[in-house]
Amino acid sequence: MLSALIRAKNRQIPDSDVVILAKRLLHDYSRSHMLLKSVERELGKKAELRPAARWLHFARCRKKLTAASCENRNMEELVRITAFGIENGTDVKRALSLFIARLEQNIATKNRIKSKIGSSQTLTSLGMGAFFPLFSGISATIISSALGLFERSTATLCRNFLLVAIAYIPIILYLSSAFAHPERNAKQNAIAAAPCFLFAVSILFATQTYLSNIL
Repeated sequence: MLSALIRAKNRQIPDSDVVILAKRLLHDYSRSHMLLKSVERELGKKAELRPAARWLHFARCRKKLTAASCENRNMEELVRITAFGIENGTDVKRALSLFIARLEQNIATKNRIKSKIGSSQTLTSLGMGAFFPLFSGISATIISSALGLFERSTATLCRNFLLVAIAYIPIILYLSSAFAHPERNAKQNAIAAAPCFLFAVSILFATQTYLSNIL
């Protein structure tokens, strides 16, 4: 079981799964008054909750728990509460209830923030994915046409302008993704911004090429 848990270590457990699991654990524990049995019963239920439920299995062994730390801090707190109750025979119903209430409040707050940031992220993606590369391509064509008498310097200036524009796009897309999804790591936010960046680059070069051929 420990090896299976370590293999699943990189799969981040969402807070929604943690709060569902905590509620089910509290419900079962309130009826049976046997915390260890409640933990074991939760291990075989609902496939989508198993990655989170496996962590509870290790509440009996602090060494194994330390050897396989979970990415989700709330999951770790749930395991610590469970471990304390199992090892000391202490009633942890109130601790679980407070934990659930706090986590639900945190989730609700995050959802409100995401809903507000979501609209601004949509505008950012639209602006950086379409309008900015479109106008950058037009600007590059204007620079090339206006300074066409000096071919070498014009080509260098136009190329540098396009490079700056291309470098600016992923920075803004990444920051927008990072602010909208703080739960993601840097790699996940970069991957999320990649499709919009590739589309923006294609728009930029298509616009610049098309207008250059016309002029």
